[in-house]
Amino acid sequence: MAVKINLMKLNKLFEKQSTPNTLPRSAQPAEDRLWIDQFFARVHLVDSIKDTLHHQSSTNSSPLSHNSTLVDEETWYNYKIPDEVSFYAADRSWQGACEHDPRKALQSLCTDIPSYASNYSPSSSVYSANTAFNPHAAPFVPIHTQSPPPPPPSALCASPDLPWFPFFWEGVSTRDHNAQVTNATALVDSIAWDADSLAALSQHFCWKGGEVLEDGVGQVATFAQLVHERISEKYGDWYANCFTRHIRELVVGHFKGCWKSDHPMAINHLNPPSHAYLSSALSLATFVGALFAHGLLPRSTIHHCLSVLVAELSTIEHIHAIHLLVLHATAKLWRGKDVNKAIKDFVTGFTQRASCVAESAEEASVMGACWTKGEIRAWIKEIADMINRWQVTRRVQQDDSNLDFVLGDKLNSFGLQMARTR
Repeated sequence: MAVKINLMKLNKLFEKQSTPNTLPRSAQPAEDRLWIDQFFARVHLVDSIKDTLHHQSSTNSSPLSHNSTLVDEETWYNYKIPDEVSFYAADRSWQGACEHDPRKALQSLCTDIPSYASNYSPSSSVYSANTAFNPHAAPFVPIHTQSPPPPPPSALCASPDLPWFPFFWEGVSTRDHNAQVTNATALVDSIAWDADSLAALSQHFCWKGGEVLEDGVGQVATFAQLVHERISEKYGDWYANCFTRHIRELVVGHFKGCWKSDHPMAINHLNPPSHAYLSSALSLATFVGALFAHGLLPRSTIHHCLSVLVAELSTIEHIHAIHLLVLHATAKLWRGKDVNKAIKDFVTGFTQRASCVAESAEEASVMGACWTKGEIRAWIKEIADMINRWQVTRRVQQDDSNLDFVLGDKLNSFGLQMARTR
């Protein structure tokens, strides 16, 4: 007959002898360590016993109590831990003793269980056993690792889950306006759109906008605008706003991942990027400006992206990204309430931080390109003059006809031409 056993007998095996507390605690490290090791041995053994008894009692329908352990006295003293519940099955040195005397087995277990409470021992592959600091160690420099690139869009053309993709690919690959209109209509008519499919479409626009096609980014933004118009016409404003919201979140997220220093893939001197990664980041800056020019991003989003670039401005590549974003956003970026103050604040902050880059021209590029102070200062002045000229033009005309001279600024840009040759 099973009887309820309290664990006083087992506790006595590990009971710490009471001694007068005449010595400080630091004088008894060995005794404390042994007692803690024995305590953990008892905990592990009792847990394994409970698991085994629970398994055995489930077959015999024994009335187990939640707060007690039911076991025969004879079973307790003749107990042997089976292999399947042993915490240290690989070390069988103590099992022979267990067959004859469970107390000896418990004592041998004490030497094998580390004391996690007194000595934390992490994996040697992550931490060194020597925890002392080396005052002569080299400074820590994080390793720049490239995440695997997304699958090429061409590999997705045949996917049965994306029936709209052929129309998307044709639309972003052509400059012909009529062809883009046709493909935008066919794309919207290809499936019944919902939030998930609109998110997938937005992701493909973001990928395409980040491709190394600086001259072709504008046509991607144009096609996105046409798709937005067709979605609004067929499904209403909610679906159209859902599409632009996904584009905004994805594009700004990728943008900050490229240029904001608290991201592991941010472009800076500690993380020099590959040429392909830098080109993609610059194309993305161009795409952000073009999306605003086509009405798909709000002005607050563009100013936020510009504030990130100005705050992180420490390389010639940041100046390049600022120029591309501002140029493709066009003069429409500097309209609205308090625009004069916005222009003044931006130009002042930009020129101050960019001038610091010019002072260390020999180290200005994360790619190691050679620039002189005069070249960097000329590029800074070119960007500031362009924005100030837009401010004057804004007072004369308030329509979109200034896009022509924006394109002329791009063709005649000293800074962009120099950047392409470096």
